[in-house]
Amino acid sequence: KWFIGVRQHDDGRTIVYATYYYTSNWQNARCYSAKHGLMLPKECTTDDICKAIKEVAGRMEDCECDGEDNKRWSTLADECIADMPAEELV
Repeated sequence: KWFIGVRQHDDGRTIVYATYYYTSNWQNARCYSAKHGLMLPKECTTDDICKAIKEVAGRMEDCECDGEDNKRWSTLADECIADMPAEELV
C-alpha cells in the first residue's frame, strides 16, 4: 500500500506525510513499512505544501521497499498535488 496525504488544521498548520506497507503471508518472507512526514508552519503557502509533498516523496524513494519500483513516489506526489483543492486566482 502506497500513500501520500496532506492534512491541514483549522489554524493553518499543515502535515504532509507518506506511508508504505508491504505484508506477506509467505513463509520466511518479511513484512516492511516506511513512513515519513513534515509539519509546516501556519504561514505556509500552497507552493510550500507542494514542495513538501515532493520532499516527502523523495525521502520515500530512498527507502528500501523490497525491490519495488520506488519511482512510483513521484507519480503519487503529482497525483496528490493534482487532488489539492483549487484556489481562486486574482
